[in-house]
Amino acid sequence: MKTIFDVDSYICDRLAPARPGKVARHKLAYAAHRYAILKTGNPIFESVCAALPLGPCFLELLRDPNRRGNPDALSLEEKQLIDEVLQKLGAMSGRALAARSHRNYYEWRVMREGMNPNQVKSCGKYREISVALIRMLPDIQRRGANVGNPIGLQ
Repeated sequence: MKTIFDVDSYICDRLAPARPGKVARHKLAYAAHRYAILKTGNPIFESVCAALPLGPCFLELLRDPNRRGNPDALSLEEKQLIDEVLQKLGAMSGRALAARSHRNYYEWRVMREGMNPNQVKSCGKYREISVALIRMLPDIQRRGANVGNPIGLQ
């Protein structure tokens, strides 16, 4: 399985010479992660995604933001999926991406319920946005919840 660092490096390479900030990198990686799960049923990579105040964040990338992955580890199909996300969201700032994640990601809102706006952990633990929860979004949407479209654009 690929890593968050492979996807992050691919995103940064595709957006060069611009260098997305830390927040933008998390949001773009999450959009690709979510889109892959909703489109194919499976994530591109496995990493704990926490529901933090600025939106979904991958703990590995948060702890080691300078680590370089191997974008060549990604398949052509995975790169095309990420490119779809970057086509829609790649020009947005980290602040704009964070704001849209608050509006458009049902799973983030659910995992943040009962937390203060700047609260990072609950009972000493991060609240994880699991792959299983993302896989449930189509069923949740059929019941009437606004879960956003696969990339999260409204």
